[in-house]
Amino acid sequence: MIRSFIKKIMILLIVIPLVLFAERKVDVSVDRTITNLRTPITLTIEFTDFSDFPKFDFDFGDDFQIIGGPSQSSNFSWINGKTTSTKKLTYQIVARKTGKLTIPSFEMEFKGENYKTNNINITVNSQTQTNQNRKSSNSNNARQKISEQVNEQLFVDPICEKSSVYLGESFVITYRLYTQVNIADYNITKISSIPGFMIEEQKQIKNPKVTTRIVNERKYKTVDLFNLILTPTETGKLEIPPQNVRVEVNTQRQNTDPFDSFFNMSRNKVINSIAPAKNINVLQLPTGEPESFTGAVGNFKLSVNLSNSEIEANQAVTLKVRVLGEGNLKNFTFPMPHFPSQFQVFEPKMKENIGVKNNKVVGDKIWEYVIIPDAKGDYKIPPIKFTYYDLKKRKYTTLKESNLRLKVKRNEHLVEERLKNLTRNEVELLNKDIRYLYLNESKLKSLDYSPVKDFRNWAFYFIGIFVIITFFIYRLYWHFILNNPLIVRRQKALTIAKKELDQLPSDTIKAFQKLSVIFNNYIADRLNLKGGEIFLREIVENYKKKKIDGELLIKIEFIWKDMEEKKFAPNLINKDKLEEMKNEILSLMEKLEKIK
Repeated sequence: MIRSFIKKIMILLIVIPLVLFAERKVDVSVDRTITNLRTPITLTIEFTDFSDFPKFDFDFGDDFQIIGGPSQSSNFSWINGKTTSTKKLTYQIVARKTGKLTIPSFEMEFKGENYKTNNINITVNSQTQTNQNRKSSNSNNARQKISEQVNEQLFVDPICEKSSVYLGESFVITYRLYTQVNIADYNITKISSIPGFMIEEQKQIKNPKVTTRIVNERKYKTVDLFNLILTPTETGKLEIPPQNVRVEVNTQRQNTDPFDSFFNMSRNKVINSIAPAKNINVLQLPTGEPESFTGAVGNFKLSVNLSNSEIEANQAVTLKVRVLGEGNLKNFTFPMPHFPSQFQVFEPKMKENIGVKNNKVVGDKIWEYVIIPDAKGDYKIPPIKFTYYDLKKRKYTTLKESNLRLKVKRNEHLVEERLKNLTRNEVELLNKDIRYLYLNESKLKSLDYSPVKDFRNWAFYFIGIFVIITFFIYRLYWHFILNNPLIVRRQKALTIAKKELDQLPSDTIKAFQKLSVIFNNYIADRLNLKGGEIFLREIVENYKKKKIDGELLIKIEFIWKDMEEKKFAPNLINKDKLEEMKNEILSLMEKLEKIK
């Protein structure tokens, strides 16, 4: 044990100086220097002999975008007496444009020392090309070759019918997968936010339809994965960033084993396919919009109707406004209609049914206004207007409905209903306003009258105190009774005995034995004797102290001796004799119950 301890101390004495005086360094590397817009780059930052990850910031500008990471890993090695500690941060980045790009250097500080990384030049092509600068092992070369081959046979494109939209105009981007390999599964990274856009919906397409398309003289199977509904919130040239789609593909294993070849062994490989960035030019809406314009952009229709054209005063009617068509249905509200002053109008209830059809946002929105007219009359509701910017006509279009009339008749029960609907405060106010005349004379008291000196008042006080004291005494008494196990045992003796008598076994001998035990336990409970074997002499002495009737005492002795005799001759007991004994014991127990 001492030798083991000394050995550990020696190791620490060797390792600690090496760690303290080790030379720290930072290296940055990438898995490829020639890439394209669709292939992610693995960026690895390696910290040698750092006790912890230093804090740093790096900015790729407009050239690259981080789509995954960081993932962390650590390694500790001891080679030829030299210890090395390495920590790695790994990021997945993607190029945002083609050409000669540079991953810039970045600086960091750790324990008072400054460190700086080197620049890395990246060539980004528009078409997939194999990176010629591989510096990995043969096995890594094979894996990279498979990855690049799959990337040539699989890619994702953002499909949008428009390159220019107006401010507030909703549009759909469909992410379409092109593949020449077998797809096992795919996973889409959800976009949390896009600068300059409001994300209305990210909807994955269920049961997508597979079609065949030709791209650059190559045949691909295509599937629409999901739709992204966006609404621009600012004008100018905006960019929808690259989108990462993780695709699991089925690849053939290159193996010389004849059994693997015979059984066509394959494995799944996860590929990060990047849908490149998409630029959208957002135009400003023309000025001079009407008052009834609330931001609707697209092509819409308007329908307005009343649930009833003739009602009585103080009854409700519903005005239903429906806007349907295609456009930014989620991003506008309906302008508040003008109503006659005799109408009580409540906040509208809004319902919507919006979806995507043929890469367009379509559906309808419904507003329901509850109206209650206060007085009779023939009312004409002012024109209800709705304005939207028509994308086809490139101008503001106003829709209106002006033929709405509501006939309100006199409500014969209006006064009665209003009285029923009065609040409590209003009823109290009416009682104060109406002073009734009292015909009977009131009883008058002398000015010298003192309630304290009145005996009748004191009588009520004493009666109340007496009732309270009696109640507490009653409660204390029953509390004592219910918490005294001896009293509870005596009170429940007959109830328990009757319950057990009803559950006697069908076998005559066993029933007799059970009957004997029941009678024994009942006597013990009533006299507060210990359970188990009790004697007749003990029973007689206890009941004599209670001064019970002599005939009752003789009956106890007779039944007890009879049962004792039958214990030694159980064959003499039949069902009739057993039933007779049971009735005698039950009758005796009911008589003994009356003895306190």
